[in-house]
Amino acid sequence: MTSPLYYRWRRGDNRMLSTHFSCLEFTCTCGICAEQCISGALIAALERIRTKLGLSIKITSGFRCAAKQATLRGSLPSGHTAVGRSSHEDGIAADITSADLGRLRDLCEAEFKAIGIAHTFLHVDMRVDKVRRWDYA
Repeated sequence: MTSPLYYRWRRGDNRMLSTHFSCLEFTCTCGICAEQCISGALIAALERIRTKLGLSIKITSGFRCAAKQATLRGSLPSGHTAVGRSSHEDGIAADITSADLGRLRDLCEAEFKAIGIAHTFLHVDMRVDKVRRWDYA
């Protein structure tokens, strides 16, 4: 089955995007913006990883509106969020975690070209222009 280019929904919707993920999990946490979107390719990749992992994957951050991203930019240490436009704003990124973060990282490294590694989560996104790996140290 082919996934759509983007899934689009409004804040408060809770429909399933795939077998294991709903749009509610990817909704911006600002509490204000209405229009939401996430890449169909990102959902498909996360679904493949979830199936191989055999454990749930928690989405700690999905879509972010520009206002939410600006708030993060001002509150986090340098290097912990995008300097320019974030791939979260474009609906092509998610921050994820699982009970087996090491195995999750291994599976994500095989699936994604862009990965950020933190102590408690991974940032994955659909950028394909070049391989990117970074640590939130």
